[in-house]
Amino acid sequence: VMRLSLALATAAVASGLTIVAVLGAFAGLGGGIADRIIVRAMDALMAFPVLLLAIAVAVAFGRGPQGIVVAVAVVNVPIFARLARSQTLRIVAMPYMTAAEILGCSLWRRLWRHLIPNLFNPLLVQGTISLSFAVLIEAGLSFLGLGVQAPRPALGLMIAEAKAFIGIAPHLVLFPSLGIVAIVVALTLVGDAFADATDPRRARA
Repeated sequence: VMRLSLALATAAVASGLTIVAVLGAFAGLGGGIADRIIVRAMDALMAFPVLLLAIAVAVAFGRGPQGIVVAVAVVNVPIFARLARSQTLRIVAMPYMTAAEILGCSLWRRLWRHLIPNLFNPLLVQGTISLSFAVLIEAGLSFLGLGVQAPRPALGLMIAEAKAFIGIAPHLVLFPSLGIVAIVVALTLVGDAFADATDPRRARA
């Protein structure tokens, strides 16, 4: 059961991270009207409550694992895009980026050869932390009947089916709930550990 939740969360975060990281990096590197359009689009997405946005996307793409992956990816779009853009603006100011531009490197060459490798660590840390958030969204959608459908097992679906028996068999709700808590706490600790390992300032602190 936990394996399915982790697989869906990983697929959603990885797909959103790959696509939106390139989009946010291009916005920060290119600037101009493309940057403004992407920033306004991210602001519009962030204006929606997270759960309502996930429900709307899941309904639009249909019930099941595919809808969950798309919903979680869309919810994480503003987070990854803003992080990629802010990191890109910082990297663009570095001397080696200025040297690459002076030497005549094209925008795409600077993007793929110099920018993306330097974005890898911060985006990977954020992706690891976002996995716990993705597990919560997956469980919530499955609980509402918009995620994984029976007979496939899912923690949120197990809680939804067991809530009618909570008075006589509370353990049917308790154990899946503890499973969600365990996954979220474990992923959060892994994300914090990875952040400490990749950030010298946090490691020294």
